[in-house]
Amino acid sequence: MEILIIFGLMGTDVGLLRLIPTHRETNMNSARGLYVRVLKMVLFSSLVVSLLLLFGGGWLARVQEKELIAPFYFLAAIFIIPKTLFKLNIEALRGLKEFKKVAIQNMSLAITNLTVLIVLTVLFTNKFIPVYGYLITMCIVGSLATFLVF
Repeated sequence: MEILIIFGLMGTDVGLLRLIPTHRETNMNSARGLYVRVLKMVLFSSLVVSLLLLFGGGWLARVQEKELIAPFYFLAAIFIIPKTLFKLNIEALRGLKEFKKVAIQNMSLAITNLTVLIVLTVLFTNKFIPVYGYLITMCIVGSLATFLVF
């Protein structure tokens, strides 16, 4: 999954880290415009990578002769977009020199994950609760991270 996230990011996270400070010096609107353009590009590439894994997961499971992991490829395909957003936003915040927000974002991942796992464990009995909890956490934190940048 991490390799597919790297393909989804296409190195733009590091590019944002380097370009946002130069755009910020001239005009903050220029930095926001750069972020929005990169965000659209990353969302599109992540969607393409996610769809490839979503539709190719069954075939990949058959090639590996492990049919039982096919549903996990489906879940990994869903994980790609929020995790990509999370990583992109961390680098954008680092480029903006907002280190407190980076720390808040990193802490919110752990706190949200713990909270979701406790709630899911109390409400349901399923052996895949950690996987579902991580998916829910990444969706929540990945979405909220976008609002921290603005």
